[in-house]
Amino acid sequence: MEELKEKYTLYLLSNTNELHLNWVYNDLRYNHNIIDFDHRFFTKTYYSHLIGMRKPNKDIFNFVGQDARLHPSETLFIDDIKANVEGGNSAGWHTYHHDPTEDLINICRNKLKLL
Repeated sequence: MEELKEKYTLYLLSNTNELHLNWVYNDLRYNHNIIDFDHRFFTKTYYSHLIGMRKPNKDIFNFVGQDARLHPSETLFIDDIKANVEGGNSAGWHTYHHDPTEDLINICRNKLKLL
């Protein structure tokens, strides 16, 4: 992700709640020595429990698009849940339904070349 961030503007849009997010931060800190997850890998992170909207509703995609000043034709949204991918489609974004067994880094590299 750090390599991709050097070339692309990366955002995280997550339905993770506060309890799970705290668990993730603790796991990253104690098991991977990562204390700056949000800033190390992403330009900005959007957590549904903080902004009061959830995927797959179109309103969250519109909010992120406006806040980050995204151009739908230049935006790739990747998610492992089909309904969330359809939500990204409804906002006019390019989307990819990710199978977690696939190598996400290679998927990103290949998909981003097409934009």
